[in-house]
Amino acid sequence: MLWALFGGRGTNERISPVIKYVYEIDYPPRGKDKYLEWVQSIADALQAPPELRRLASYDNAYPATPHRVVEFTFDSPQDATTYFGRKEIGLIVQSELPTHSANIRIKVLALRDDYIKGTVAETVAAHQDQP
Repeated sequence: MLWALFGGRGTNERISPVIKYVYEIDYPPRGKDKYLEWVQSIADALQAPPELRRLASYDNAYPATPHRVVEFTFDSPQDATTYFGRKEIGLIVQSELPTHSANIRIKVLALRDDYIKGTVAETVAAHQDQP
């Protein structure tokens, strides 16, 4: 299985493909500042669980939708399930996020080996550093 080369070891020690949950978020009308203030208040809670490998956010460089993209990266589908199954994370993404945004779209992606510049090479290097 070629995907195992760039997958990770989940908390259950099985090798799986890297999984990304991509949240596409639109700010409420005139609500960007309030949204960003809220994000500051929940950032530590979102980043604390050990199942989460990486959390990154991006603002759209153009005045278009989605206004913001948030990427949650996991070593395995099992880690993602554990993470989003946590009570405190579920409260944030299922209850609080909808009240602080206008539209939310979620995509779940598995890393592929089609293109290797940067992404796969960095992922492989990161996993070689792990026990």
